[in-house]
Amino acid sequence: MSDDEGVALLVIRTARWRTLASVVISAIGVVVIFGVWGWVASIIGFRRYLTLLEASPFNAVMTGVIALMGLSLLGHSIYRHFRSDTLILSDKGFRFRMPERARFVRWDDVKQFRVERPKDSMYSVVGWDHHDDALSGNPVWQNPNLEDVRKTTLDAEIGSYWEGGAEAVCVTLEQWRKRYSGS
Repeated sequence: MSDDEGVALLVIRTARWRTLASVVISAIGVVVIFGVWGWVASIIGFRRYLTLLEASPFNAVMTGVIALMGLSLLGHSIYRHFRSDTLILSDKGFRFRMPERARFVRWDDVKQFRVERPKDSMYSVVGWDHHDDALSGNPVWQNPNLEDVRKTTLDAEIGSYWEGGAEAVCVTLEQWRKRYSGS
């Protein structure tokens, strides 16, 4: 965080069990893929299996694609487990980092924090409403490409799956906003 963003006082991350679950599921998928290939190779013989792959380029390419997809999903899951979404609170505002975006928001730009459930989801998300003048004073909000497709009545959202749940994170953010905002 830069000096104008204040000193980080609290860090909230996504729930680790959710990212660990995707790692476990991806690892099981890779084990199944290679297990099936090993089982087929043991039934027809390893040399015959290689001969069949050499005889049919399509089968060889599809075998390689399946292996690469499984390994890439496992790699992405491990990456997301160690570099999960974070929410860093300071006396000046909060910064959130997600795969699609990273942004700093001043406490004075937030009118209130709320929890809402999008129409297309069964999980609640944490979000906020801007003060009426927040858009004109903060150039970050001028770029419409940074905003997601609107699925809630919130002005902006930081998603779900946070440690402690969406409601607890919303209460914490609202307490910090009341404590550190000028209004």
